[in-house]
Amino acid sequence: MKTYHDVQKLLLRFGIYTYMGDRDAELELSLIELKALRHEGVLTDDEYYQSLRIILHEKSTN
Repeated sequence: MKTYHDVQKLLLRFGIYTYMGDRDAELELSLIELKALRHEGVLTDDEYYQSLRIILHEKSTN
């Protein structure tokens, strides 16, 4: 997983769409959804931390 698009595809596997038309809001919603998926135990640690790294990088470049 290397890009935010990859994170979106990961979320889509669970039926989660994060398109809102506001990039900052999308990133925040993605973080919330990832945390929920991790809490439910459906994401591996690797998937979670890679996604988290990508989103935090995206937030820092906006």
